[in-house]
Amino acid sequence: MRKLFIIVGFSALGYTSMAQSNMTLYNMEPIPQRLSVNPALAPDCKWYLGMPGISSTDFSFESNALDFKSLNNAFIPKAGTDSFVLDITKLSSILDKETYVSLGINQEWINFGFRINKSMFTFGVTEKVKTRIGIPNDLFKIAFEGNGGSNLGYNFNFNIALDVLHTREYALGYNRSMLDDKLKIGGRLKYVQGFNVIDTKKNDIVFRTDPNSFAYKVTADIEVNSSSPVFADSAARSDVVKLITTPGGEGFGIDLGASYDLTDRIVLTASVVDVGRIKWTNNVRNIKSKNPGASFEYRGIDIQEYTGDSTSGGRGFEALADTLLDVFALDTSHSSFSTGLLGEFYVGGNFKLNDRHNL
Repeated sequence: MRKLFIIVGFSALGYTSMAQSNMTLYNMEPIPQRLSVNPALAPDCKWYLGMPGISSTDFSFESNALDFKSLNNAFIPKAGTDSFVLDITKLSSILDKETYVSLGINQEWINFGFRINKSMFTFGVTEKVKTRIGIPNDLFKIAFEGNGGSNLGYNFNFNIALDVLHTREYALGYNRSMLDDKLKIGGRLKYVQGFNVIDTKKNDIVFRTDPNSFAYKVTADIEVNSSSPVFADSAARSDVVKLITTPGGEGFGIDLGASYDLTDRIVLTASVVDVGRIKWTNNVRNIKSKNPGASFEYRGIDIQEYTGDSTSGGRGFEALADTLLDVFALDTSHSSFSTGLLGEFYVGGNFKLNDRHNL
């Protein structure tokens, strides 16, 4: 029974998280905000208007974190009782090979549209923040299983990925109904200003324990590009208003979408959004490994350095620190770079139960 309660708790957490994603917005027929996830899905009205104070804010969360079958297998029945024992060595398999967590916030500043016959024209100004984090399963593998036993000689990949994108987009949209209103197509052209970005190009950190000597080997190759007002020089930071209103980069994007009524009850939809690029030129910072792919082996510290009359006490740790600094040494530069808009795609299908409800 305890096992059941714990698994139900995890299930509820997963359901709540997914309910906050933009798949909810995608299927909210009455509101114009779903144009942001499929520009063909226009609201059934002649016009609409959104302004600061009466416009919308939406939050999304998505993750592929939990494997419930593996979670179930981590609980071992205790003989002769109705209790279970948690085997922590199996917890690492609960997560996928790479776990993704995505967070998004959209704040509309201005949003309006009007219909002319079977066409709708739209315009919107939206602040967007997207965050995507990639967590390798090996972090949990070494935490729950350690680096001994069957993991001797195994390459643990600690390639954590972090991408953050803060933009303001100005979107001009158009959609139209055709084929007796069975087919609806739409698109939005966007001018995009970028204000903050963290773009992880590489974060390859590999840890290995030699199965014979038990020496530790670490290899590193890191490359991260970023842009933010916090990187501005002191003179620029003195003008706060200019600092927060001047973009670090500019670019363009496009959204495309379609909807088709296959039957009176079945509707198929698809879209791609945030397809485009930004070139970052202001307040940029590039961080890159000085020695890409450099590695070191750690075989331990000679205890004799710290006993008797040894005059070399502490040199082992000093050498280790120097080697680590060499392997993880980073170069910093200030060169322009380009990033995508962290695009998304949606494919959906709806079955209409009646005029008010659909699946």
